[in-house]
Amino acid sequence: MDKEKADKIITDFIDKIYGFALSKTLDINQAEDLASRISFEAYKSLLRVESIHNINRYIYIEYQVIFTHNLS
Repeated sequence: MDKEKADKIITDFIDKIYGFALSKTLDINQAEDLASRISFEAYKSLLRVESIHNINRYIYIEYQVIFTHNLS
């Protein structure tokens, strides 16, 4: 995926990413840290794929994977 499209996707999802992080951590500082990690990892992942059929599902899976790795 090209950089501009990945930028737009992350920008479109940033509020949802933060909301997810806040719901999992219940702490503003931890949520900001987790949201930052999720955004960064999702962005890197988006740059590696050609196309995505269901962006909502793709980003949700990224949330889950990164959150799970954050616990360990």
